[in-house]
Amino acid sequence: VAVAGAASRCCCCPVELLDKLPSKSFTMPSNPLSSPDVETKAFQKVAKALKADMPLLMHGSGDVVPVQVKPETAQLVAELTAQYLARLVDAAVDSHDMLTDGAGGVLPPPPFEHRPEPQYLKPEPKRKYIAPGTEKRKRRL
Repeated sequence: VAVAGAASRCCCCPVELLDKLPSKSFTMPSNPLSSPDVETKAFQKVAKALKADMPLLMHGSGDVVPVQVKPETAQLVAELTAQYLARLVDAAVDSHDMLTDGAGGVLPPPPFEHRPEPQYLKPEPKRKYIAPGTEKRKRRL
């Protein structure tokens, strides 16, 4: 996000910060198991989802009234938050790998993977009702 002069200051970020951190230059931590295209799409998806709620989050933390948040600021903070989350997840996976001395087994499944429905949620087959006294009795020989 380029700012053209001191008159167009962000509501909560100094101009120097916006000049140093253009939104298109953020890079995510690299994951050797996934392609950069997938990582970029996931990063953009998270940043877009965070941007919609960022004015409310900034208001909740006491920074600013939601109507005073500029879209550029919301985008910047959303991208910084998404970058922080990506690094946090990478650190968690790395620490798990170090804890298990590299023998941690399979990486965790990707989020929102379709999982089979548990058996206890499946309905039981319908049973035919037999009124008491009408059931057939076995004869003993």
